[in-house]
Amino acid sequence: MTGSKKPSTSKPIVKGALAKLLRARGIVAETPTLGFNKAAGKWYGWYHTSNVFVINGFTIGSGVRTGNCAYIPLADGGHGAWTARTLADARQMAVDFAANVARS
Repeated sequence: MTGSKKPSTSKPIVKGALAKLLRARGIVAETPTLGFNKAAGKWYGWYHTSNVFVINGFTIGSGVRTGNCAYIPLADGGHGAWTARTLADARQMAVDFAANVARS
């Protein structure tokens, strides 16, 4: 059986209405609260309860300012107000957004 692949037994990261919403937007989930849309070059962070979805996308050039959900003060180990210069920066903004919205 050289070259054959075993069937995937991994469970989906997100399910139900959230999975449907993400698919419709072309977002592939990386974690339960983070995903990427390759075509748009955008990272998304989200939070959901049984019937409410809060989702926001970040890309190169996205900015975070005081009062934004992705804002984490420098004193708390965050970036403060900043602008994404790379997709890695945009990913971090999405991570921060999801974490802060979940705390709200």
